Amino acid sequence: MPAQRDIMPANPARTMDHIPQGVAVFDSGLRLVTSNKRYNTLLALPEELIRPGTPLF
Repeated sequence: MPAQRDIMPANPARTMDHIPQGVAVFDSGLRLVTSNKRYNTLLALPEELIRPGTPLF
């Protein structure tokens, strides 16, 4: 069985853009890691709030 790192896509953000729902991933510090285009469209947030590293609160 391949290691987890061997089966992860090279660019998860690009892969997530194929998901029709809005998806965002936050780290343990509640900072944005990545989001897909649908998430950005649904929430209509300004560009500075959808950059990786942006805190949720």
